[in-house]
Amino acid sequence: MENHRSLCRNFVLAALTAIIILPATSWAQPRGMRMPDSSQIAANFDSLALRIALADSQKSKVRDIYFASFDETRKLMASGSGDFRAMMQDRRKIVEKRDNDIKALLSDDQKKAYDKYIEEERAQMRSRMGQRRRPGN
Repeated sequence: MENHRSLCRNFVLAALTAIIILPATSWAQPRGMRMPDSSQIAANFDSLALRIALADSQKSKVRDIYFASFDETRKLMASGSGDFRAMMQDRRKIVEKRDNDIKALLSDDQKKAYDKYIEEERAQMRSRMGQRRRPGN
């Protein structure tokens, strides 16, 4: 009987420890920093190319810039400095450089379409991030 009580007590302590520790460790992980795989990046690029009506002569240059920005971000995240804010600032610099480099290749109408596309993508990301932060999700 004493062994049974001891087992029950150990089980309850283990369960309580898990309830306390697991949520704390999951909060520490940057949830919004998952990198898309190459097929997702390619699909995003294809969508972008259609939306801003890239000419065949522009596609390979814009595609190289687009993919390079994800490679840089992947390297940044792999470095794992642990400073989430610094990583986000560095990511913003990568995105800003990507956007400027791409815009340098676009016509004025394409630039407007690109800005609209980027704003819509950011709104969708903010929406996804908001859903992740809601209690119960």
